[in-house]
Amino acid sequence: PRIKPFLDEFQSCYQDKYRWYAGVYVCSWMILLIAITLSDYILLLSILVIIATAQYLVQPYRTKWLNIVDTLLLTDLTFLTGLLLVQNKEYAINFGVEKK
Repeated sequence: PRIKPFLDEFQSCYQDKYRWYAGVYVCSWMILLIAITLSDYILLLSILVIIATAQYLVQPYRTKWLNIVDTLLLTDLTFLTGLLLVQNKEYAINFGVEKK
């Protein structure tokens, strides 16, 4: 069986010059999984900011609304991680925020 038609369909949402961007997502999610496993929320937050900024600058999708939705979802995930960072007692003490 030929796998090329399957892969072409998987990457058809990307512009032709950005078909490699699917690999960026796979690598970034593996790095995020490591950061989550280590419970290093500052590393997690910084990686999410880098990914969201890259998504905003590159705009790899063919349709504009996919670029907007993906950027908004990554930004939302970044804000939620920031809230988790403030909620976490260990990091909250380091930032001078008292935990109630």
